[in-house]
Amino acid sequence: IMVFISTIILARLLAKDDFGLVGYAVTTISFLDVLSDFGIGAAIIYYPDDDRRASTAFWLNLIIRTVLMTVSWVLAPLAGIYFRDERVVTVTRVLSLTFPIDALGDIHGWMLRKRLEFGRTVIPDFLGAITKGLASILFAVFGFGAWSLVWGQIVGAAASSIVIWFISPWKPTFNFDFKMAKGLLSYGVH
Repeated sequence: IMVFISTIILARLLAKDDFGLVGYAVTTISFLDVLSDFGIGAAIIYYPDDDRRASTAFWLNLIIRTVLMTVSWVLAPLAGIYFRDERVVTVTRVLSLTFPIDALGDIHGWMLRKRLEFGRTVIPDFLGAITKGLASILFAVFGFGAWSLVWGQIVGAAASSIVIWFISPWKPTFNFDFKMAKGLLSYGVH
């Protein structure tokens, strides 16, 4: 409902061109987002509970998503060429920051799902959507144009990741096991 309401408000505050520009960037990011999980979340569900494995999954996921952010950064000029709009390059690059921001809360969410704590997984998604909508509206009111959608997306992703750290009892450690990482990836890729 919040997404619907905020979209209606933003449609009155922003130009069609603003939505189109961000739509191009979101299309580019979504293409790479398909690869973002590499099945690590499913592997967390599959394997028995192990704090070392979960921490390995956290760091592995953060590495993968940081690489995807870097790939987005490098390929952004191709999106500008494809969509025939040079502004897409910068928007895509900034929007790619959501990859590592989302990674900060991904494994927490999978750990909650593994424990069938679905009620707790809704909270960060809900608060992230509300924050995204409100931030986008505020940025639009202050004249940020298309950037209000971009910054709203980033603020919403950050809010979701922060909230899940507070509601999840699991916290990552600095353990990284290469053998477990290989197992997570070999299960997850399939």
